[in-house]
Amino acid sequence: AAGAAGAVTLAFTTQNPIPRDGRIRLRIPSEFAPLAPLHARFLSGADGYLVTTIDDDGVITMSRDGEADAPGLTEMRIEIGTVVNVPRSGDTGSIEVCTVLDDGREIDC
Repeated sequence: AAGAAGAVTLAFTTQNPIPRDGRIRLRIPSEFAPLAPLHARFLSGADGYLVTTIDDDGVITMSRDGEADAPGLTEMRIEIGTVVNVPRSGDTGSIEVCTVLDDGREIDC
């Protein structure tokens, strides 16, 4: 619902493996408001836990600490909470998901 706060489930399919220390970067429209401290966890697709940060531009980075690399061509489901939805109904803009190596080089965008 417009303006509601709650957990968000991010679902995407990887093209290439994500290393056990890789990152997932999420760029959402500025009208969404992630609330700090922001937490994220894998629902499926990879093991380990996620350390989550938000930069000044609202880009959410989830750094992975897993037992093994997550294979390519795998559906990932990540729960992110808490995010405040845009205050109106309608088009909300684009969401970009990138997988990134620990050194910042992009794997897939």
